[in-house]
Amino acid sequence: MKAAHQLSLVVSLASCVVYHDILFYVLFDDRRLHVYMNGKKEYDGNLYDIMVHNSHGGDGEQVTVEMVKTCSNENCFYVVVLFQIDDHCVAGLMLFNHTLTDLKHSIFVSEEKVCRDRFMLGKIDPYLLPERSGYFSFINIFQTESGVVDFTCAVQEDILDIICLCKVSDGIRYCLRTASIDCLNGVLTIPWKGVNEIHGGEPEVSVLQAKPKQSVATQKSYIFDPNRYPFGVVLRSLQLVCKKGTFNWELLARRHDWRMLREAAEKYCESLEFDQHYVTREDRSLLATKPPNQAAEERFWTTLTKMCNELIQNECLSLGLWHSVPLGLYGTVQQVWLLLLHVC
Repeated sequence: MKAAHQLSLVVSLASCVVYHDILFYVLFDDRRLHVYMNGKKEYDGNLYDIMVHNSHGGDGEQVTVEMVKTCSNENCFYVVVLFQIDDHCVAGLMLFNHTLTDLKHSIFVSEEKVCRDRFMLGKIDPYLLPERSGYFSFINIFQTESGVVDFTCAVQEDILDIICLCKVSDGIRYCLRTASIDCLNGVLTIPWKGVNEIHGGEPEVSVLQAKPKQSVATQKSYIFDPNRYPFGVVLRSLQLVCKKGTFNWELLARRHDWRMLREAAEKYCESLEFDQHYVTREDRSLLATKPPNQAAEERFWTTLTKMCNELIQNECLSLGLWHSVPLGLYGTVQQVWLLLLHVC
């Protein structure tokens, strides 16, 4: 199979097997969707034209297609396309029957002057595959939050569940958002909601693994766990937070000894330099509820944990989502490791 379309670039690929036929969906940067069945091109449609025709939009809009994916259960096959609309955004809810010529309208329109991501949902009807409309029968367009890095989807009893990996507002961290869509009419049955979002009243939580603030002993066990952080990340974090500390950094880096590294950090907590930089005037006050060294140690280990997390985020950027339907699992694929979240 050779996919080509003038000078356009391929943006995304997806494939599925429908009744022993192998279908490839090829999305180009000019918003055209090609469908190849068993190596032969059978469909060539402009998704922007479909969107404008059915959403009463298009004037002054800049549309960029992002990715295409397929999902199915035993009897139904669906195509989901992610695209982005800039400037004048219009979101419409429309309903298609199985052919593109027979259209029913059920319209809700909302307008904004911002950039938003949209999903276009289409159905692969195996009974209409000999006809061109069977390769992508439009169902609906629905809105999600901006900043979608990747998404995965699954269908069960005509309900499409979508999980999106999104960048949060600071542009560094990530969160997961989910929604459920009725495939018969394209309506959101469960609105977009976050999975393990940042807790509003507790700053000591991560984005993908929301956890309460941990004790000093727990933080130590996490920091010096080779299965959680690389040795170099912890070493560099100590160099940044152990102000004016006396360390033989070259020896620690050469020995690569976790026990030695932990002992060096704990020894720093007993030093004069630690007392000068981490014990505050409030800690020594008669009104303080904790001994001065205890409060300072909590502050130090919390700072060290944050530094390790920041450095590991820089090294382990989230690249996409991993999804296993048979196992009922999903997680994020990061640059260094696979972070498995929980059972769907």
